[in-house]
Amino acid sequence: MPGLTNSCRRRGGLEAMSKYGRLIKNVGAFTVSNVAIKLITFLLVPFYTYYLSAAEFGITDMLNTVTALVLPIVTGSIADAVLRYAIDDRSRANQFIRFGFLVTGASCILVALLLPLLDLDFFGGLGAYKGWFIAAYATMAIHNYLSIVARGLDKLRTMMAASILSSLANIGTAVVAIAVLHLGVVGFFLSWVLGNTAGCLWYLLVGGLRHQCFGKFILSRNLLSLFAYSLPLVPNALFWWVSQSINRFFITGFIGIGASGLFAAASRIPGILNMVASIFQQAWNLSAFQEYRKKGRDVFFSTVFKVYQCGMAITTILLICSSKWIATLLFQKDFFRAWTLVPILLVAFYFSALNTFYGSVYTASMKTKYLFVTTVVGALVCVAGTWILLKLIGLPGAGIATALGNAVVWLMRLLDSRRFVTIDASRTVIVITIVLLLVSSFSICMDQAPYKLVAYGCLLAVVAVQVWQVWDILVHLLRRGRGDS
Repeated sequence: MPGLTNSCRRRGGLEAMSKYGRLIKNVGAFTVSNVAIKLITFLLVPFYTYYLSAAEFGITDMLNTVTALVLPIVTGSIADAVLRYAIDDRSRANQFIRFGFLVTGASCILVALLLPLLDLDFFGGLGAYKGWFIAAYATMAIHNYLSIVARGLDKLRTMMAASILSSLANIGTAVVAIAVLHLGVVGFFLSWVLGNTAGCLWYLLVGGLRHQCFGKFILSRNLLSLFAYSLPLVPNALFWWVSQSINRFFITGFIGIGASGLFAAASRIPGILNMVASIFQQAWNLSAFQEYRKKGRDVFFSTVFKVYQCGMAITTILLICSSKWIATLLFQKDFFRAWTLVPILLVAFYFSALNTFYGSVYTASMKTKYLFVTTVVGALVCVAGTWILLKLIGLPGAGIATALGNAVVWLMRLLDSRRFVTIDASRTVIVITIVLLLVSSFSICMDQAPYKLVAYGCLLAVVAVQVWQVWDILVHLLRRGRGDS
């Protein structure tokens, strides 16, 4: 039955192309919506490092650090559950969304009650801005929730418009408040609040999400079951925060808020890699949720991982080799000396990108408990490493500890995730890549011609092995593009 066989093949090919097509479409949409926010944030770094002192910049970074800690705890990570359940059950999506919106609003009250804790010394002076902090948290929490709801409802154009408006409001307010009115840290808070508020208003009034967020709903066991999915993500998020951000408190305690400001500035360049990874991950999570229960998921996961890992590896080593040049553009005055911290932080972000992808296996399969286990172990490694290395070698020790913690999480998820999905990727290629990244990081920090040549040699080698790994995929795509069978 050749006709039937050919028809099945064509249908299978169309189905395969459709899921990759959806992923590419989602990546494009999330790129537009995220670049507006994250690229502008990145471009504001030289502005902040020019007008703010290291201590002031440290306080602004502490705002980011504390809100990242508080948000998943006080909301119970309910937004993640709303996204997952709304995709699975469209008929009850509004009930899930309204429940999540109520929980997010209640979290603002809880945070207001906890404000006196900001007076503790290891918050580095953030307690002097309690009123601004609660306003910043509330607008950020609601804006974050609405963006996740829009993602779950496939309102990608709404996301893009809201992100662009929010970014323009942020940068416009920052320039006026900090450069013209000289409000310093208060100007930063003001730009944060107004930027998030503008995004919220767009989602609710123009994007139409007020219809999903406001309205009648009945509290039931079905709604409370969302917490069965989300609550294991809370300790996971907490310990993930520990592994990524606890070093700020150690640095502040051991060296001072000024050193924390330098470390925060150095983290902005790896933030480019994080921006790329987070854009992809938002799109990938949607595709992983949609395709997990379908035939051919192992091939789908493996193909996407190979391409993703290739992109992350090449981007990482390009940034390592150009880190000093980028620092001359971004870091003003005393901040420039932080550039030597950048290469090891880039390696840490590379490991983070890998373990985040493997984390999607657990969220797609709705088996979120092991995420917590791996993150706890990674956090403990990071805390112990930071405590020891910060005393021994100073600020670089915090970056090394972060890289070690992320590497441990990746290895644990790599070995365990095979229970759910078999991701077929060359471990030899990844090991070679990691070695080359570490060698290039050391070489570029030596800042001498012979060592720079070694770093550039590593760059060429990484590109070669990564292209070799995805060569078959590239050839297949080219053939599809030409219409070959």
